Amino acid sequence: MQYSEQGAAAALKRHGIDYVATKKGKFTTQCPNCSTGYCNVEEKPDGVVWFCHGCSQGGGEKYEQRDHGGGLGPIKASFDYTDEKGNRLFQVLRFEPPNRPKTFRQRTGPDQEKWSIKGVRRVLYRLPELLEDIAAEHVIFVVEGEKDANALRARGVPATTNPMGATTEEKQTEGSGWLASYSETLRDVDVVICGDNDAPGREHIRIVASNLHGVAKSVRVLDLKQFWPEIEESDDISDWFDAGHTRPDLDALIEQAPDYEPEAEAAQNTEVGMPADNLCATTFEPQRFVVPGYVIEGLTLFAGKPKVGKSWLMLHAALSVALGDSTLGMKCEEGDVLYCGLEDNKRRLQGRLKKLLDGRAAPNRLRLLSAGEMPRLSEGGLDLLRTWIKQRKNPRLIVIDVLAKVRDPRKKDEGLYEGDYRAMQGLKALADEFGISIVVIHHLRKMDAEDPLDQISGTTGLTGGVDTVLVLYRAAVGVTLAGRGRDVEDINNAVLFDKDACTWTVLGEASEVQHSAGRGAILTALLGATAPMTASEISDVIGMSKANTQRLLARMANARELHRAGRGRYVHPERPDLLPVDNVVPLHPTKREEEEGEEK
Repeated sequence: MQYSEQGAAAALKRHGIDYVATKKGKFTTQCPNCSTGYCNVEEKPDGVVWFCHGCSQGGGEKYEQRDHGGGLGPIKASFDYTDEKGNRLFQVLRFEPPNRPKTFRQRTGPDQEKWSIKGVRRVLYRLPELLEDIAAEHVIFVVEGEKDANALRARGVPATTNPMGATTEEKQTEGSGWLASYSETLRDVDVVICGDNDAPGREHIRIVASNLHGVAKSVRVLDLKQFWPEIEESDDISDWFDAGHTRPDLDALIEQAPDYEPEAEAAQNTEVGMPADNLCATTFEPQRFVVPGYVIEGLTLFAGKPKVGKSWLMLHAALSVALGDSTLGMKCEEGDVLYCGLEDNKRRLQGRLKKLLDGRAAPNRLRLLSAGEMPRLSEGGLDLLRTWIKQRKNPRLIVIDVLAKVRDPRKKDEGLYEGDYRAMQGLKALADEFGISIVVIHHLRKMDAEDPLDQISGTTGLTGGVDTVLVLYRAAVGVTLAGRGRDVEDINNAVLFDKDACTWTVLGEASEVQHSAGRGAILTALLGATAPMTASEISDVIGMSKANTQRLLARMANARELHRAGRGRYVHPERPDLLPVDNVVPLHPTKREEEEGEEK
């Protein structure tokens, strides 16, 4: 059937639509349903059809002829969706076109003439009966499709479904899947979900269950495949009944249906691992230093021997972050800080704060906990820290002084390493979750070690369970702040404590500073000597360990900064009178030695 322009206009007029214009064999007319768009009108072999992209409304003779053998064939079934009072809101039609999968269409309007339900209230199927079942506190089945809901109700089982077919993630995004209003209808209801035995059915179950979880009183999932070995692809609860099963059989299955567990469902449906190309293409926020060069976001273990000054250092750092000031010579970004001085009472904390502030106003962004105000981590300590983080606008730093006050006791039959490692994991997880820095103060053991990190009390479980390790220790000459971490450069700085201000100053690279200080101490000792001195004698005078003294003496002798007076004895360069006559060696190379060096 072909329509002329006049024929199209006549067809439109029969449906109360005024014809407006013609364009390239197609007809265009103003949409009667909205004022924002125009209907595209087209001739088809089976009639005239119009559709508006502004409001997604359409209609026409072609659409109406579907009931009478059009492109989709005759209507095989129709399902009415009504409001609470039984007034029809829209209708769902099922078609089974030849050699094609079954398909569904929705229509609405006084005469069901509009083939779109955009803007129409959407409800669950058989809503009046559903509300009666809910009021009677019955268990409600949520299935995939009106046919299954009717099959269950025919057997006395309260059931419903949602329009628009199986729910998918795409439909959820478009707003045509499982709506929040459906979940509200089923609030505080015992629900059993059963879908078709195929991939769309399983996705439908997952989405509906996840939306009802925490809203419905209970959510159980009935997977027919677990109880029906003969089930075929795409079979559903109607097919299960057709196979000879009965209502009592269903009641038995309901008792066995497991509760929906979102964690298990997520684990089953989540692919393992992140593809390398995705990881490399991901842009991450740069990590932020709290104290540039020293303290970065994550978990830091800061160790030192008692009374070395580690608490003063971290309290000053806490103040500097709260004030946006400098510590260790580095400017800190201002933020909120929690200092847990768990070995100090409020009086001592007050005294230390006033000493460091030196007349300045105390910052409100620094909060403090004193002795007895923080429980162990597993007994509420982690929850306390989490609460503080959520209360603050810009949490940057938490300091815990000391670890022994909050760590959990080692479990029975738990190894030392495992216990130490576990002690840090709750704090590390908290730091990672919120992107803040947590510094835990700890002690060194009595025995010295070549590597400062080996001096930390406990096993390597402590140092292995954190992101950064800092150690404050007395070295051969002066005090050293050493550090190592996953995201910081290695630190080995000589530092000096000002006893009047109670603050720490970085002097420079420890090896250079200490060599210079040690060299001066050795030369002073040798200058005042009345005879050549051994390494042990020099060590006793300057207070440096014998091993470090020996190494420094060897370097100075090789650099000709002092005289060797026989095996293991040394003389100041200005005291050659103490050298045996046959042992005087010039400190500066001779001309011949310089020439030999150039030849080499």
